[in-house]
Amino acid sequence: MDDLIIGLDIGSTKVCAIIAECTDKNTVNVLGVGIAPSGDGVKRGAIVDIERTTRAIIDALEEADKSVANIVIESAYVGIAGAHINSINSQGVVAIKGNNQEITSEDIDRAVENAKTAITIPAHQDIIHILPREFVVDEQKEIHNPLSMVGSRLEAHVHIVTGAITAIQNIMKCCANADVKVEELVLQPYASSLAVLNEDEKKLGVVLVDIGGGTTDLTIFQNGCVVHSGCIDMGGKLITNDLAVGLKASTSVAENLKIKHGVALPNKADEKLMLKIPVAGGEGSEEYSQRYLSEIIEPRLEEIFYEVKNLIDKHVGSPNMIPAGVVLTGGTSLMDCCIEQAREILDLPVRRGTPINVTGIREKVVSPQFATAIGLIRYGAQNERRTVPEARRFSGFFDKIRTAIEKFFTN
Repeated sequence: MDDLIIGLDIGSTKVCAIIAECTDKNTVNVLGVGIAPSGDGVKRGAIVDIERTTRAIIDALEEADKSVANIVIESAYVGIAGAHINSINSQGVVAIKGNNQEITSEDIDRAVENAKTAITIPAHQDIIHILPREFVVDEQKEIHNPLSMVGSRLEAHVHIVTGAITAIQNIMKCCANADVKVEELVLQPYASSLAVLNEDEKKLGVVLVDIGGGTTDLTIFQNGCVVHSGCIDMGGKLITNDLAVGLKASTSVAENLKIKHGVALPNKADEKLMLKIPVAGGEGSEEYSQRYLSEIIEPRLEEIFYEVKNLIDKHVGSPNMIPAGVVLTGGTSLMDCCIEQAREILDLPVRRGTPINVTGIREKVVSPQFATAIGLIRYGAQNERRTVPEARRFSGFFDKIRTAIEKFFTN
């Protein structure tokens, strides 16, 4: 149990906690999984209710903890996303010192630092990631690790991801309220990419599109590196709301209909399949065909994919630059014919991304819904950080927190 890592995905629909160990840098052995609904605590990727989100985090961690002999989780890798996320590419240059002009780790750090200071970050934003794209030593390009190379000039090309300071602080506060230290914040679509993409796809050029409940987040890879991170302020919850309005149903009924009977393309839906739907706030029910549901779903999903296409055209240009196409993940990607609709609009190869190289209780997590949480585990493993010994056995830990929070809400 000395290699346990905890991933915490705080989404607009659910909070997901996974406790796992990594047998190597590629395999995640899942030991515990916990899910709790976000309720109205998170909207469009940002926390809007501290108390509800704290409760959801505790519920998810408690459920995950049941499978792992009552450890106390004191830290976790936590996902972050939302419309407040921005990204920019930058570069920094340094001269190599010393008689032998051998590049040291200090030289690399100086080059990356110069790339960071070369841009102006708004006062309300803070840096989440500085991801190296490539290094250039003298005139030699496409170097991924210049350590110990010889040269007179080192150039660092990096991808910088920033987020709103208030959004970051709200995540930190919710986790602190749940007695969980944030080991590191990780951009959610980047985490998802670690779970579902293979190295060949990243080298060829690929777009990871994570359709969540509140937002659709994407990360574009070229030559094995991130070149753009973006967010579309639309997600699966908008489809649910459209169904609720169109069917005069409650949002809970609309969500269940979307999951069980949703089809992205009306011509693939069953016109003869009639669904009895209870009327919201009243008595009785009405019948609608599956095709009618699909006619409500299609325009919204179409709108999302056209926004994705606009971002790809803007930041990639020619489709030839991303021959591996698009990988869809997130809960909405599970909808019937979602992949087909994406192919039609994006005019690119599209596949559904599920976590790879997963063992343990894999039947629970080998789904696009868990891509971010699995990716957070893999991110932690790659950074060689372990949350145990920061997790120690202690029976009744979550009972104490639950009691404290329930007292707070009842007072």
